[in-house]
Amino acid sequence: MYSRPILTVLGSISVALLTSAFTFQVRAPFAGGGEAPTMKVADVVRSVDGQLNVLNRQVHSRMPASAKVEILKQTLSTIEEVRKQNSLQSVDKEVYLDYSTASLEHVATDREFSVEKCPEYKARVMIDFEPYAEHRPTHPALKRSYEIIEGICS
Repeated sequence: MYSRPILTVLGSISVALLTSAFTFQVRAPFAGGGEAPTMKVADVVRSVDGQLNVLNRQVHSRMPASAKVEILKQTLSTIEEVRKQNSLQSVDKEVYLDYSTASLEHVATDREFSVEKCPEYKARVMIDFEPYAEHRPTHPALKRSYEIIEGICS
């Protein structure tokens, strides 16, 4: 007798709960001043790009190659920390970030870095990430990595 209205109410409550589960938003704490609350969004790609652009300028300056490799190691560890502290990005941004850092890690992890190995370092970027490219990488992240390797080797 009362089972149909009870089932209708329970069904509508469960639908409301399910739809509300997908609309929760994490908001920044109230900043005051009567401003509307805003979501804190970390732009990881912009931060990583900025750090790698600074690195690119630094490795093209006059200093020993060993000092340039140390700067590369420090920059990559800073980028790794930034990526750990922030949430995952969209797939295309994650691929871009991976290309930006993974293409440089083989230079930073080489215990016996030498300028004589520079053709190998450049070739490895091409072979591992863009084997179809003819002379230089075409992906923007790989272009910068290739330029950084050229700067370290000069």
